[in-house]
Amino acid sequence: MDYIQDFNLFITTRNPSPALPPDSPAVVTIVNFTTTRAGLTTQVTIPNETSEMKIISTSIFRLTQPELSIFAAAVHNAEF
Repeated sequence: MDYIQDFNLFITTRNPSPALPPDSPAVVTIVNFTTTRAGLTTQVTIPNETSEMKIISTSIFRLTQPELSIFAAAVHNAEF
């Protein structure tokens, strides 16, 4: 059968535990992009942040989901 070596197929799912056949790891690479609040906190930590920046970043991570949506909309609409 003819095939193109450069062909890649990317499939995504929201299912955290997809049911895959036992032999699939031989031909499939599974990447877990699940994020948690703690994981995001470590990614956002800035080594030389000022105390004002630290207060702001700490406050953002304490927001509830509705508050976070309002904050994201405000940042999206802000002009810098």
